Amino acid sequence: MSEKSPYSTPAVKTIARQLTPTFFWNIFQRRFGHAPEGNAGTNGNTGKERRSDFYDAMYLQTEDYCRHYTHSRYYFLWCVILDRMRPTEVRALLDIGCGPGQFASLLRDRGLQKYVGIDFSDVCIRMARLACTSAQFECSDVFSSDLFDTLDYDVAVATEFLEHIEGDLVILGRIRPGTRVYGSVPNFPDPSHVRYFNSVEDVYARYSSSFESFQVDELLFGSEGMSFFLFEGIRCSK
Repeated sequence: MSEKSPYSTPAVKTIARQLTPTFFWNIFQRRFGHAPEGNAGTNGNTGKERRSDFYDAMYLQTEDYCRHYTHSRYYFLWCVILDRMRPTEVRALLDIGCGPGQFASLLRDRGLQKYVGIDFSDVCIRMARLACTSAQFECSDVFSSDLFDTLDYDVAVATEFLEHIEGDLVILGRIRPGTRVYGSVPNFPDPSHVRYFNSVEDVYARYSSSFESFQVDELLFGSEGMSFFLFEGIRCSK
């Protein structure tokens, strides 16, 4: 028996569409088989880079970002990173595109002592500071912030961030050589995704030249073919 969407009736679907931010509506639709496929092919372009006010509105409207981290859709992804990272052995972690403090709270509870998150959404940073008071959060543009040079970090994280910006390779290039990096990118389109990836090979082709000991794994997200590609490696000097 096929799974029935909770938005199956026309009236409910119309109301839900009006109340649901675009990002989550696209995921929900794709989850139940109704979303358009978007552009196929390596690094398919499906959306455009958005300004901070787009994300300010998203954080204000979306309840998921106010929940405990164990109820986040990204919890399973964070747990995989934690299993590989060993937070208690990290000197300092730089979280690029940090979000509203859920991942920071999880890292705190797993023993991480020094965390600095950066994001250009003022709403996001205010939420993060309330959610995890022991961590440091900076509202700043990642392309101009001096944190990449002034912070004494040995691990950097960029989960579900690089697909939102044109200059993803520029940002990876700003990370200090010798830093262990954990990142993730999706295999599905969205109006705020500049690109998405169809395979492990696509991710490797785009990012491997920035790293040593680079590896990519595909993590399934739901039952409709959606995935996150988790990569890690040591930032190289070239």
